[in-house]
Amino acid sequence: MPSAIDPTYINSDFPVAGQNNTSQGFRDNFASIKQCLETARIEIDEITKITQISLLRKLPVIDSGFYNNDLEYTQLIRPTLRAAAVPYADLGVISGQLLIDYYKAELQKVTLADSASVTFDNFPAGDIAGSIKMIINVGTAGSYLLFGNAVDSTGIVVNQRMTFSRTGNYVVEFISIDQGTRYFALGLGGF
Repeated sequence: MPSAIDPTYINSDFPVAGQNNTSQGFRDNFASIKQCLETARIEIDEITKITQISLLRKLPVIDSGFYNNDLEYTQLIRPTLRAAAVPYADLGVISGQLLIDYYKAELQKVTLADSASVTFDNFPAGDIAGSIKMIINVGTAGSYLLFGNAVDSTGIVVNQRMTFSRTGNYVVEFISIDQGTRYFALGLGGF
């Protein structure tokens, strides 16, 4: 797109040094400069919009800046996704406190050095369900996760405690339908 900025109305020879210049000449030059700057602002805004839209189509979600393509729970009806991927985060070795942050990733992995107390954060608000899958690597049989929030399940959580009787990897899904007031734990298996 060619620029609409027209600098021909700016008199680059004004003011003339060593003589008394009219104030009308200053006003005319300032008006022309102002018009060119306004046209430049409009063009830059348009280019920025086009660039942002183009970048959002190509770049992954990043938590800040104009790269953020969070749709804020806007529904996409009947989309077709091919070879879709989910975000993954390795939380590393944990002992004592484990924060499971919904925003971090849909699939998270943690290695338990010992037992840990679990806190959930950032589950969706309103009538929207949130789900996080966890790969829990257990190095010491008898390690457990202790939940302060209400967690329901059949058999895998007893008295707010999920105990791992053997070493290895466990896969568990945590689901909340009420912004994290209550969670459901589903054991998906182990390896």
